Amino acid sequence: MILNPYWSNTSLMKFRVLIHRHLGIQSSLIPFDILLLVKANDGVKDVTIKLLLAGLSHSQTGVRYHLKRLIAEGWLTLNKGEIDKRNTFVTLTDHARSALAQVEREFELPLTS
Repeated sequence: MILNPYWSNTSLMKFRVLIHRHLGIQSSLIPFDILLLVKANDGVKDVTIKLLLAGLSHSQTGVRYHLKRLIAEGWLTLNKGEIDKRNTFVTLTDHARSALAQVEREFELPLTS
C-alpha cells in the first residue's frame, strides 16, 4: 500500500504517513507499539524484556520477532543491569529518539495540499 498524506485531510492519515516515512513501519504496528512503550518510560522507568512482553497486548512471539528486528536495525539496544545482571533492559538508540522527535515535530505542522 502506498501511503499518500493527501488522500484524506485527517490527522490520523498524516500520522500514519509520518510513522511510515520516519520509522519504516509498514504493515504491522507492533514495532511502533514497542517503540512507544520504551519511549513512554524513557528516563522514568527501566524497561525490561519482561515488562515489554507484559505491557503489550500482542503475542510474545510477535513482540520478540519485532524486538529482534528493531535491535538489528539500530532502533533499540539491550543492556544488562549494573546491579542485577539477570535483568536485560531495552533502551532507545539516539537514532530512534531523533526519528520519534521528527515525527512529533512534523505532526504539529499543518497539512498542505
